[in-house]
Order: sequence, then structure tokens, then C-alpha cells
Amino acid sequence: MKKKSQIQMGENIAIIFIFILLVVGALVFYSRVQRADFEVKHEEDQDKEFVQISQKMSFLPEIRCSQENVPIENCIDLTKLDKFTDMVATSQGYLYYENDLKTSTITLEQIFPDTGDKWLLYNNTGDKSSSVPAYIPISIFNPKEGSLGEYYLGVLIVGVWRD
Repeated sequence: MKKKSQIQMGENIAIIFIFILLVVGALVFYSRVQRADFEVKHEEDQDKEFVQISQKMSFLPEIRCSQENVPIENCIDLTKLDKFTDMVATSQGYLYYENDLKTSTITLEQIFPDTGDKWLLYNNTGDKSSSVPAYIPISIFNPKEGSLGEYYLGVLIVGVWRD
């Protein structure tokens, strides 16, 4: 009788051990699935933030062209741009736009006619390590040239810094 109870005790311990291994394996599998889902969600959130920053910069009224108080789509006024860059260079202006533009680097580059002109509109790298740029074609209006002003072709480079 003593041997039979020892065998049953060994069987019970083996069953409990196998059950614990199955539970631990299930927890490891679940945590890996959750981590993968979290990484996908985090990347989607960063992509949404990237689109929001790009749209905010493209439609920023402080630098947008207007004709008789009617905004012109995809156009940046150089006169307004100069004032904007001066304002963002101050600590108060930088802090004002930091909430909207977050950790990004925004540059405007004139590509036609190719004069090599570039303007750094905003730069906040934070503690991030890499940037993914987007190139947005845009018109650049120079009201100081000619009687009606001149339009140039440019590209707005929006780089959002990521972990």
C-alpha cells in the first residue's frame, strides 16, 4: 500500500509540474504577442503624429500665402517666412510652436530656379535618435520681386524624430 501511494504522489507532482510548465509557456507566448501589438500600435501612433505635423506645417497661417485675405493652397510667402523664422528663433516663439510641432525638423528648400536657398523653419530633435523625412512640394511666393511678385517651386522637408 505504501508503494502505491508513493507512485500516486509522484504522478500528482509530475502532473502539477507539467501544468506549471504549460502556464509559464502560455504567459511567455502572451507577453510576446502583446509586445508585438504594442510595437505596431506605437509605430501607428508615430505615423499619425508625423501626418499631423506635416499638415500643421503645410497649413500654418503664419507663413501661408494669401490674396485679398483668401489663403492659397500649398504656398509659402517669403516675407511671412522671414518673420516666422525670426519669431521661432526666440525662446518664447520656440515654446509656442513646440506643442504643435513636437520633435521635428522642418526645412524649406527652393528647387526651381535652383538657387540653393534653404530655410530652417523649426528644429527640435529632443532626445530622439533618428528622423524620417517627408517631402511636400510647395510654391514659394516672393512678393518683393516684380510688380506682382514671383512664384518659385520648393519642397517642404518635414522630418519627425523617433526613438
